[in-house]
Amino acid sequence: MARYDERWPGGRHEMGPGSYRDVWEPRRQRWAENSPPESPWMARQPRTIYGPERYGLGPYHERLRRRRRPDDEIHTDVTNALFFDTWVDADAITVEVRDGIVTLRGRLPDYDEIRYATDDAWDVDGVVGVHCELEVQQ
Repeated sequence: MARYDERWPGGRHEMGPGSYRDVWEPRRQRWAENSPPESPWMARQPRTIYGPERYGLGPYHERLRRRRRPDDEIHTDVTNALFFDTWVDADAITVEVRDGIVTLRGRLPDYDEIRYATDDAWDVDGVVGVHCELEVQQ
C-alpha cells in the first residue's frame, strides 16, 4: 500500500518548504480534477435552500390568508415595535389598525424615521398593509 505522501506524483517531500500553499493547494487542485462527475440522479434532486433564498411565500402560504390576527393585538405589537426602535420617535406617531391594515399618522423630523417606522409596522405578524400618513416637520 502506498504511503499518504506517495499517492500523488511529486509527494509532500518534493513540494517545497511545507507552507500551506506548497502542500495543500496542489492536493486540492488534484482532488478537484480527479473527482467523479456529478451523477444524473444527484442533478435531479432539489437542493436544500438555506438563508435568505428560503424566505418568501412557501407552499402553505394560503393558511396565512385564512387566519387573521385581531386588530387590537396588531395595534399592540406595532406600538411596541415603534417604541423599542430607538431610531424612531414613537411618541409622535399615532397608530390605527383596521382589518389588518395599519395607518401611521404624525410628524417626524426626517424621511429616514418615516421609513424606519413603516418598516417596523411591516415587520409585525398579521399586518396586511401599511398606510403611511407620516409627514416631515419643516
